[in-house]
Amino acid sequence: MSPDDARLRACEHLVATAVVDALAGEGTARVSVAALLADAELRSTDFALLGLGSLDWMQVATRLESETGVELDDEVLTDPGRRCLLGWSGCLFTAGALVGTA
Repeated sequence: MSPDDARLRACEHLVATAVVDALAGEGTARVSVAALLADAELRSTDFALLGLGSLDWMQVATRLESETGVELDDEVLTDPGRRCLLGWSGCLFTAGALVGTA
């Protein structure tokens, strides 16, 4: 696996973990981190359709920005087609987040 592939996977895992934690906090966790990472349909599903309200996914965004030092683009926050695991992890990756690569 190339360093870029490893960094992208780390970004995906970070987003998936934050989303599942938020779902668990709301008592609506219907998916595990492993399932979210493995399922192509879930990876592109709007967080709202997974059960997160707007305040919930904004808290997830704040957590990710704090953990990575990277600000998520407005487009991935507001566009339901990009407000998903693939959209947010891709944004973190493109912005240069260096999660899990130490």
